[in-house]
Amino acid sequence: MIIMAAGVSSRMKASINNSNLSDEQILQSNNIAKGFIRIGKKDETLIYHIIKNSVASKISDFLNNRDVLEFGCNGAENACLLSEYGANLYLVEPHKKMHKVIINNFKKIK
Repeated sequence: MIIMAAGVSSRMKASINNSNLSDEQILQSNNIAKGFIRIGKKDETLIYHIIKNSVASKISDFLNNRDVLEFGCNGAENACLLSEYGANLYLVEPHKKMHKVIINNFKKIK
């Protein structure tokens, strides 16, 4: 499974005038990668929502013992979820400030 949700979408920006988006969603669409836009009643990121629903539909059988490479994992919240379903993770995060956050997030799930 490949999920590509990087970058702030120019099509999303262009369609804002014709949408029912909240002010917060418009702000997010202009400033963050679309995978990190918060959606739904639980205010989850889009990428988290996709992964959670994939796991619920038995994608966990697919993830078990599979290699997953994630570039720009930020705090690795999504990677933590994938690891709970047996994925072998390889994470690349260029921002050194996030390395401690990543380590702490993985300590929480152990």
